[in-house]
Amino acid sequence: MIRLHYFYDPQCGWCYGIAPLLKAAAALPDVVMVMHAGCLWPRPTVLPPPVRKQIRLADARVGQLSGQPYGPRYLDELLPSDGMLLHSQPTTAAVLAAGALRPGADLELLRAIQTAHYVGGEHVTEAATLERLATQIGLDAAAFRAKAQPDVADQHMADTQRLMQRLGVSGFPAVFIEQDGRYSEIAPQGWLGDPAGFVTAIQTSGRKTLH
Repeated sequence: MIRLHYFYDPQCGWCYGIAPLLKAAAALPDVVMVMHAGCLWPRPTVLPPPVRKQIRLADARVGQLSGQPYGPRYLDELLPSDGMLLHSQPTTAAVLAAGALRPGADLELLRAIQTAHYVGGEHVTEAATLERLATQIGLDAAAFRAKAQPDVADQHMADTQRLMQRLGVSGFPAVFIEQDGRYSEIAPQGWLGDPAGFVTAIQTSGRKTLH
């Protein structure tokens, strides 16, 4: 059994780029996905126009390499506006709540949040948006609200930061394979647009870790 540790933030552009890789990896029968949200945006942040222009260029690069789509409502409405809020706490709380309610729903809701942001141009830090996305993947709204707690997200992100320091992780995304207590990093950016290649790399790396 391989434990695949994924360090991410729900509003990280490169994390959106590798989403198909993680979906393929999570489907492997011998892989257990362990997700670590690391708090890219510790407080509510509205980016100044020059930074948003840089993000537009980075998004174009991510799209070119990964094939991930970016919708006009994101590119032409949300990204250029002063209303785009970046904040790790509410989105992380939502992902944790999903995982607590159903195995695998954390990764599923993360993908829904990413798609809503980068394709739909939605305000994914808003509680109503997150609850709607949770119900769309089949979660009960009341149970989701009860589980999506800010203090749980804060503790999780603090734990993730400590683990990142121990493993020498400096940014997102990052993926590690753990077997028998040993960690080996596998850089997902090398397989952007190639989920099958990423799966093969995980399986090969896993076999090497066993020896």
